[in-house]
Amino acid sequence: MFFTVPLVISDGSGNRTFNFQMQEPGLSPIGRYNEPASTASAESRLRVAHYDVSRNGRKRHLIQSSEIVVLVNPGEGDPADDVIIANITIEHHPKHSEAAVEKRLKLALAAAGIAGTTASLMQGNV
Repeated sequence: MFFTVPLVISDGSGNRTFNFQMQEPGLSPIGRYNEPASTASAESRLRVAHYDVSRNGRKRHLIQSSEIVVLVNPGEGDPADDVIIANITIEHHPKHSEAAVEKRLKLALAAAGIAGTTASLMQGNV
């Protein structure tokens, strides 16, 4: 198991608890964690996946957070709610050191944590 469960993490407004639900079937190890306190329609989940990228011998790892959220001011033809998906992906050569990979991850996470980053992303700023 990737995370110790129950996994308690903050979304910035409060703590949220996730439990291991299952390992999804397939060639790559994929673990799914659900949030029991969320409504069934919200489907709040975390996924962890590991892939071998055989075309170039690289490894890829994914942490994904997803939840179905109500839309603000939906227009005609819009659904009442839709899924938000946030991904953290790491790709590296198998012989990179863990320390080197961790540095890159920390830089990306620090950049994502800068005030205004979400608004800038949603506005398409580069």
